Amino acid sequence: MGSFPLDRSTDELHDDDHPLFGSAEPAPYVPGAQKRSHRRKPKRKKRHKVAPLLAIVVIVAVVAVSWVLIRSVSNYFKVPDYSGSGLGFTRVQVHSGDGAQDIGNALVKAGVVKSARAFVNAAKASGQSDKIQPGVYRLRLKSSGKAAMEAILDPANQLVSKVTIPEGYTAKQVLADLAKKRPDCNWPT
Repeated sequence: MGSFPLDRSTDELHDDDHPLFGSAEPAPYVPGAQKRSHRRKPKRKKRHKVAPLLAIVVIVAVVAVSWVLIRSVSNYFKVPDYSGSGLGFTRVQVHSGDGAQDIGNALVKAGVVKSARAFVNAAKASGQSDKIQPGVYRLRLKSSGKAAMEAILDPANQLVSKVTIPEGYTAKQVLADLAKKRPDCNWPT
């Protein structure tokens, strides 16, 4: 504000120097003295609308890639196996001393299971692989490893031929008797 001379009255002052009407000099800055409408508003940072959209796209892409990778890795470790108890029949021979892997390989060769590992895993899971007896088994084709294991453990699936050989029969007579009882086998005569 302008200076007010002490020797003059306020009536004698020019309008520019009058304390009520202001002065020609600019007023010094006093914090909070200006009206709110005259204050400078702080510049707002312009928010980009692309950034949130880009973040969402990146997150969706990461989730999709992760899902594909997890699925492909899990398929790599998945044991190939048929489902169900299969269809049709075949015969498989289990030899004395065969382990689960040997039996699994024979089952794959015969078309019973899709992989030996499926049978081995089923044998381990059952805990009864030591109860498998040597012999010939009638098993279903395209069975799951579990179904094949259950079928081998079922005594009804083991093909056992019991023949009573009368005393005094010759080898030729025994083979002829076997051929009559089991015509599906190729017995030498």
